[in-house]
Amino acid sequence: MQVQSIDNQYLIQIEQSAISLADLQKIVDYLRFKSIVTKSQATEADITTLANEVTESGWSRTGTSLLSRIKA
Repeated sequence: MQVQSIDNQYLIQIEQSAISLADLQKIVDYLRFKSIVTKSQATEADITTLANEVTESGWSRTGTSLLSRIKA
């Protein structure tokens, strides 16, 4: 494996036999996530609010269906 810094970018060379394409994609996705997060101006309160909205939205879409499958 080789890592080079060229023109304000990193160039990484990895032998194909060293890592699967699926694992490499996970690494690339993680690096993309880290890049986006570093540019975010969201506060902890913003993130908590968004997480609560996502949770409530998901429950309102699937809650009835899930509850109907539970046998009392």
